[in-house]
Parts: sequence; C-alpha cells; structure tokens
Amino acid sequence: MDFIVNEIKSMAEAKYPTHSAKGISEINFRLD
Repeated sequence: MDFIVNEIKSMAEAKYPTHSAKGISEINFRLD
C-alpha cells in the first residue's frame, strides 16, 4: 500500500506541483 501511495503522490506532484500539498491531503483522506 505504501508503494502505491508514494506512486500516487509522485504523480500528483508531477501533475499539480502548485497544489501538491492539497492533493496529497485529499489522497490521504480518501485512503483512510
């Protein structure tokens, strides 16, 4: 699971670098 999360975070940062913090928090919320 951690590997998948890191992959998603990497893609999110690459696609939306200016919104990476918001995107990561949303991803974490959905996974919880």
